[in-house]
Amino acid sequence: MKKATEKDIAAADAIMAEIAELEIAAIKSAIKYEERIVLLKQALAFGKTISSRMLSAKNQELSERIDRMFGARPPRSRTCAVGKYGKHLVAKVKITEPGKVIAYAKRRRLPLFNVTERVDLPAVRAAITAGRKVPGAVITVQDRVFHVVDRRLLEQAVPANRSRRVRRNGRAAA
Repeated sequence: MKKATEKDIAAADAIMAEIAELEIAAIKSAIKYEERIVLLKQALAFGKTISSRMLSAKNQELSERIDRMFGARPPRSRTCAVGKYGKHLVAKVKITEPGKVIAYAKRRRLPLFNVTERVDLPAVRAAITAGRKVPGAVITVQDRVFHVVDRRLLEQAVPANRSRRVRRNGRAAA
């Protein structure tokens, strides 16, 4: 390992200060945008609620009218200038007891369920650590560079009236 010179240390400290400033600026910017997003989401939710209520009422009105118009025999639908409406039969499978379906399928060797195979990483790590050779898997060890801006500095960037947490990576969390 090389010994760091004063010049290297000063340069690294300066870069870290720039990173801290950029992260603080990003937090302040994110706060502004998050406030706008909250207002937009509120307006959207209000609009959706109104639209949903109106749409629901119209859907109910059309369903009642369709029930009166169409019987069991054709015609069971109508095409109009803006679309099509009517009745059609729908068959839907409802699983009330999945365990029984799976047991039945296993006894009779029927492909009625899916099994997804995935590698269990913690189990593979434990096996290799215990000395087992697992073909196709290895544990690699490497250095990873990191930086953490002082939490107090980041918290100072957040206005006092905002109750925000700052995560370890320096980004703001709601």
